[in-house]
Amino acid sequence: MTTIVPDPDVRLGPFTTDDVVASTIEIPYETEDGTPVDLSGAVPSTTLIAPDGSTAVATSTIVAGILEVDLPAVPFEDPGEWTIATTFTYDSGNVLTAPGVRFVVEDVSSGWLTIHTIRLEWRDAPSSDVVLWRLLEVARLQVDTYTPEPKPLRPTTNLVAAQREQTRDVWNQIKTDPASIGIGDDVLTIRPFPMSPWIKDMIRPKRAKPVIA
Repeated sequence: MTTIVPDPDVRLGPFTTDDVVASTIEIPYETEDGTPVDLSGAVPSTTLIAPDGSTAVATSTIVAGILEVDLPAVPFEDPGEWTIATTFTYDSGNVLTAPGVRFVVEDVSSGWLTIHTIRLEWRDAPSSDVVLWRLLEVARLQVDTYTPEPKPLRPTTNLVAAQREQTRDVWNQIKTDPASIGIGDDVLTIRPFPMSPWIKDMIRPKRAKPVIA
Protein backbone atom coordinates (compact mmCIF):
# COMPACT_ATOMS: atom_id res chain seq x y z
CA MET A 1 0.00 0.00 0.00
CA THR A 2 1.11 3.57 -0.68
CA THR A 3 2.30 5.56 2.32
CA ILE A 4 -0.07 8.46 2.94
CA VAL A 5 0.06 11.49 5.21
CA PRO A 6 -2.50 14.13 6.21
CA ASP A 7 -2.47 17.21 4.00
CA PRO A 8 -0.04 19.60 5.77
CA ASP A 9 -2.45 22.48 5.16
CA VAL A 10 -4.90 20.94 7.65
CA ARG A 11 -4.73 23.12 10.76
CA LEU A 12 -6.78 22.46 13.88
CA GLY A 13 -6.98 24.77 16.85
CA PRO A 14 -5.41 25.82 18.97
CA PHE A 15 -8.31 25.09 21.28
CA THR A 16 -8.70 25.87 24.96
CA THR A 17 -9.78 23.69 27.83
CA ASP A 18 -13.61 23.49 27.98
CA ASP A 19 -13.86 23.97 24.20
CA VAL A 20 -16.18 21.59 22.33
CA VAL A 21 -15.57 20.93 18.63
CA ALA A 22 -19.08 20.90 17.21
CA SER A 23 -18.25 21.04 13.48
CA THR A 24 -17.11 18.21 11.24
CA ILE A 25 -13.37 18.13 10.56
CA GLU A 26 -12.28 17.41 6.97
CA ILE A 27 -8.86 15.80 6.52
CA PRO A 28 -7.57 15.24 2.98
CA TYR A 29 -4.64 12.85 2.57
CA GLU A 30 -1.78 12.77 0.11
CA THR A 31 1.27 10.70 -0.74
CA GLU A 32 4.65 11.68 0.64
CA ASP A 33 5.43 13.48 -2.61
CA GLY A 34 2.29 15.63 -2.31
CA THR A 35 -0.05 13.78 -4.69
CA PRO A 36 -3.69 13.88 -3.45
CA VAL A 37 -5.14 10.51 -2.39
CA ASP A 38 -8.76 9.44 -2.96
CA LEU A 39 -9.76 7.28 0.02
CA SER A 40 -13.03 6.10 -1.52
CA GLY A 41 -13.53 2.41 -0.77
CA ALA A 42 -11.77 2.55 2.60
CA VAL A 43 -13.54 2.15 5.93
CA PRO A 44 -11.99 4.50 8.51
CA SER A 45 -11.61 3.88 12.24
CA THR A 46 -10.70 7.04 14.16
CA THR A 47 -9.54 7.58 17.73
CA LEU A 48 -9.01 10.78 19.69
CA ILE A 49 -5.90 10.50 21.88
CA ALA A 50 -5.49 12.81 24.89
CA PRO A 51 -2.13 14.07 26.20
CA ASP A 52 -2.12 11.40 28.92
CA GLY A 53 -2.63 8.63 26.35
CA SER A 54 -6.29 7.97 27.11
CA THR A 55 -8.51 7.46 24.07
CA ALA A 56 -12.05 8.08 22.89
CA VAL A 57 -13.78 6.86 19.76
CA ALA A 58 -14.52 9.50 17.13
CA THR A 59 -17.08 9.12 14.35
CA SER A 60 -15.53 9.10 10.88
CA THR A 61 -16.50 8.42 7.30
CA ILE A 62 -15.18 8.95 3.78
CA VAL A 63 -17.03 11.58 1.75
CA ALA A 64 -15.91 12.37 -1.81
CA GLY A 65 -12.58 10.66 -1.08
CA ILE A 66 -11.84 12.80 2.01
CA LEU A 67 -11.91 11.76 5.67
CA GLU A 68 -14.59 13.49 7.71
CA VAL A 69 -14.35 13.29 11.50
CA ASP A 70 -16.77 14.24 14.26
CA LEU A 71 -15.05 14.40 17.64
CA PRO A 72 -16.91 13.42 20.84
CA ALA A 73 -19.15 16.32 21.87
CA VAL A 74 -17.51 16.79 25.26
CA PRO A 75 -15.21 19.60 26.45
CA PHE A 76 -11.44 19.17 26.35
CA GLU A 77 -10.23 18.70 29.92
CA ASP A 78 -6.46 18.48 29.66
CA PRO A 79 -4.09 21.00 28.06
CA GLY A 80 -1.37 19.65 25.79
CA GLU A 81 -0.99 17.81 22.50
CA TRP A 82 -3.99 15.85 21.26
CA THR A 83 -4.01 13.49 18.29
CA ILE A 84 -6.62 12.30 15.80
CA ALA A 85 -5.41 8.84 14.72
CA THR A 86 -7.07 6.90 11.88
CA THR A 87 -6.66 3.50 10.25
CA PHE A 88 -8.22 2.64 6.89
CA THR A 89 -9.46 -0.87 6.07
CA TYR A 90 -10.07 -1.96 2.47
CA ASP A 91 -12.24 -4.76 1.07
CA SER A 92 -9.06 -6.63 0.23
CA GLY A 93 -8.28 -6.83 3.94
CA ASN A 94 -5.38 -4.40 3.74
CA VAL A 95 -5.17 -2.03 6.69
CA LEU A 96 -3.48 1.32 6.23
CA THR A 97 -2.36 3.42 9.18
CA ALA A 98 -1.56 7.07 8.51
CA PRO A 99 0.27 9.52 10.79
CA GLY A 100 -2.09 11.23 13.22
CA VAL A 101 -3.21 14.83 13.01
CA ARG A 102 -1.97 16.67 16.09
CA PHE A 103 -3.36 19.82 17.63
CA VAL A 104 -2.97 21.84 20.81
CA VAL A 105 -5.35 22.49 23.68
CA GLU A 106 -4.25 25.30 26.01
CA ASP A 107 -5.12 26.44 29.50
CA VAL A 108 -5.47 30.17 28.87
CA SER A 109 -6.25 30.84 32.54
CA SER A 110 -2.73 29.88 33.67
CA GLY A 111 -1.27 33.34 33.12
CA TRP A 112 1.59 32.02 30.98
CA LEU A 113 1.98 32.85 27.30
CA THR A 114 -0.35 31.18 24.80
CA ILE A 115 0.15 30.48 21.13
CA HIS A 116 -2.03 33.47 20.28
CA THR A 117 -0.34 35.94 22.62
CA ILE A 118 3.21 35.07 21.61
CA ARG A 119 2.36 35.27 17.89
CA LEU A 120 1.25 38.86 18.49
CA GLU A 121 4.76 39.65 19.77
CA TRP A 122 6.89 37.33 17.64
CA ARG A 123 6.44 37.66 13.88
CA ASP A 124 9.00 34.95 13.07
CA ALA A 125 7.51 32.30 15.36
CA PRO A 126 7.37 28.76 13.85
CA SER A 127 4.23 28.23 11.82
CA SER A 128 3.37 24.91 13.49
CA ASP A 129 1.20 25.36 16.59
CA VAL A 130 2.51 22.06 17.97
CA VAL A 131 6.15 23.12 17.66
CA LEU A 132 5.40 26.56 19.11
CA TRP A 133 3.52 25.04 22.05
CA ARG A 134 6.45 22.72 22.77
CA LEU A 135 8.82 25.68 22.76
CA LEU A 136 6.55 27.56 25.16
CA GLU A 137 6.34 24.56 27.49
CA VAL A 138 10.11 24.00 27.51
CA ALA A 139 10.68 27.68 28.29
CA ARG A 140 7.94 27.75 30.93
CA LEU A 141 9.41 24.76 32.76
CA GLN A 142 12.89 26.28 32.66
CA VAL A 143 11.64 29.60 33.98
CA ASP A 144 9.53 27.94 36.68
CA THR A 145 12.47 25.78 37.79
CA TYR A 146 14.72 28.83 38.17
CA THR A 147 12.07 30.88 39.98
CA PRO A 148 12.95 31.15 43.69
CA GLU A 149 10.64 29.97 46.42
CA PRO A 150 8.04 30.89 47.41
CA LYS A 151 6.73 30.88 43.87
CA PRO A 152 3.77 33.14 42.99
CA LEU A 153 0.37 31.56 42.42
CA ARG A 154 0.35 33.17 38.97
CA PRO A 155 3.40 34.11 36.90
CA THR A 156 4.47 37.71 37.38
CA THR A 157 5.24 40.07 34.50
CA ASN A 158 8.97 39.38 34.64
CA LEU A 159 8.43 35.60 34.58
CA VAL A 160 6.17 35.83 31.52
CA ALA A 161 8.75 38.07 29.83
CA ALA A 162 11.46 35.52 30.65
CA GLN A 163 9.33 32.75 29.13
CA ARG A 164 8.95 34.78 25.94
CA GLU A 165 12.67 35.47 25.61
CA GLN A 166 13.67 31.91 26.47
CA THR A 167 11.17 30.57 23.90
CA ARG A 168 12.75 32.72 21.20
CA ASP A 169 16.26 31.93 22.38
CA VAL A 170 15.70 28.15 22.30
CA TRP A 171 14.21 28.37 18.80
CA ASN A 172 17.10 30.45 17.49
CA GLN A 173 19.62 28.01 18.96
CA ILE A 174 17.77 25.05 17.44
CA LYS A 175 17.90 26.67 14.00
CA THR A 176 21.65 27.19 14.23
CA ASP A 177 22.41 23.76 15.72
CA PRO A 178 23.44 21.35 12.93
CA ALA A 179 22.41 18.41 15.12
CA SER A 180 18.78 19.52 15.07
CA ILE A 181 16.64 17.57 12.62
CA GLY A 182 13.21 18.36 11.25
CA ILE A 183 13.10 22.06 11.99
CA GLY A 184 9.60 23.41 11.34
CA ASP A 185 8.11 19.92 11.43
CA ASP A 186 5.60 18.70 14.01
CA VAL A 187 7.96 15.83 14.83
CA LEU A 188 10.65 18.23 16.02
CA THR A 189 12.05 17.25 19.40
CA ILE A 190 12.72 20.33 21.49
CA ARG A 191 16.04 20.15 23.31
CA PRO A 192 16.22 22.66 26.17
CA PHE A 193 19.19 24.99 26.02
CA PRO A 194 20.62 26.70 29.13
CA MET A 195 19.19 30.10 29.89
CA SER A 196 21.33 33.12 29.12
CA PRO A 197 22.49 35.16 32.13
CA TRP A 198 20.35 38.12 31.10
CA ILE A 199 17.22 35.94 31.08
CA LYS A 200 18.14 34.60 34.52
CA ASP A 201 18.44 38.23 35.65
CA MET A 202 14.84 38.77 34.51
CA ILE A 203 13.73 35.98 36.81
CA ARG A 204 16.00 36.87 39.73
CA PRO A 205 16.76 40.58 39.40
CA LYS A 206 20.04 41.59 41.00
CA ARG A 207 19.63 44.02 43.83
CA ALA A 208 21.98 46.97 43.97
CA LYS A 209 24.33 46.84 46.93
CA PRO A 210 24.72 50.06 48.92
CA VAL A 211 28.06 51.75 48.63
CA ILE A 212 29.57 52.98 51.89
CA ALA A 213 31.75 56.05 51.34
